Amino acid sequence: MKKDFYTVFFGIFAFVGTIMGLIAAFTWFSTNRFTREGVRTTGTVIELVGGRSVAPVVEFATAGGTRRTYTSGLYSSPPAYAIGEAVTLWYDPKNPNEVVLSGLSRWFLPVLLGFFFLIFGGIGYGGLIYQQLKKRDAKWLLENGQLRYSPCKWGRAD
Repeated sequence: MKKDFYTVFFGIFAFVGTIMGLIAAFTWFSTNRFTREGVRTTGTVIELVGGRSVAPVVEFATAGGTRRTYTSGLYSSPPAYAIGEAVTLWYDPKNPNEVVLSGLSRWFLPVLLGFFFLIFGGIGYGGLIYQQLKKRDAKWLLENGQLRYSPCKWGRAD
């Protein structure tokens, strides 16, 4: 019963870590694909919106000359950009409302989720591996009547 608890406990951590890792990889590859296939241009930060944390509002021109504005979904304190600052961005020519800003906005989510993947996945998979090794050693002890490894430090029989 106790062994099942630990298997479930570590299994949940491994599952959550795996989901975080998959989402991190998807967002990373999706953003990189977007920057390869999107139209690269330069915009200007015209406003910072928010309260204690702010997000930039960027104005840019499409290839056709249409002026557009984009408000980032990433708020930060201190601000990542200053008003009047030139910003590199990529937009989808079919839907200019889809924009990826260079800098923090581009890599923050994949790195954050990748960090959670390492923490949750490390705890989960490490715990599951440890549980499997304990089961293997218990089976060995039952079958052979002795411990698999020498209990003496460094294998010496002092």
